Amino acid sequence: LHAWLYSLTLVLLICPSPATPQEGDPDLDRAAAGWDDVFRQIDMPEINPGSSFTAYCADRLIREQGLQPGDSAMVLAMGDGRNALYLADLGLAVTGVDISAVGLETARAVAAERGMEIEAIRADLFQHDLGQSRWDLVTNIYFNPSIIFFDRVKAAVRPGGFLMVEGYGAAYTGPGPPPQTRYRPNQLLAELANWRILEYQDGVFPSEWARGQAVPVVRVLAQKPR
Repeated sequence: LHAWLYSLTLVLLICPSPATPQEGDPDLDRAAAGWDDVFRQIDMPEINPGSSFTAYCADRLIREQGLQPGDSAMVLAMGDGRNALYLADLGLAVTGVDISAVGLETARAVAAERGMEIEAIRADLFQHDLGQSRWDLVTNIYFNPSIIFFDRVKAAVRPGGFLMVEGYGAAYTGPGPPPQTRYRPNQLLAELANWRILEYQDGVFPSEWARGQAVPVVRVLAQKPR
């Protein structure tokens, strides 16, 4: 399933649309079709706080009062919302963006069942306005192609806010995002050279997107200069 998932959507990750598609735009629907099929068939597990990088970092930031309940979080490539829902459960005001209407509907439905509020926006992240100095936390989990517009991702974080990234490392050879977007050794450290690095891991870790196999993964939690 996961090999099919990535082969189906690879061209979408490499070749974003030249114009900015909006909700209801046929171009957005065509670009989303592969991911809609994925989220119709896949059922990602609940976040395990003992092994999830998202959970570890978010819990640490709350515990150390880097984040407070009510602070804003932007979840890039939210999918069916597992990370967004975890952050919302911590009391953060969560906005998620994804191209898949099916994934977003799942996220909205689960949030409603749990009495949570999340804002779910359908958009092409290659074109979507992430804002300037807007978010207390931005998460980028297994959306390696964001490295193409990483300056916009960094700019969206407010001064003193946090950026959390997790994705495949360059040594990963399985199906998935384009090889040129898999994080090279120390690439994220170079991109975040003037940020405070709170966590950095470059190793082999189990990945749900690799069917639980241990694969090369790079992870970073960083704080933007004030």
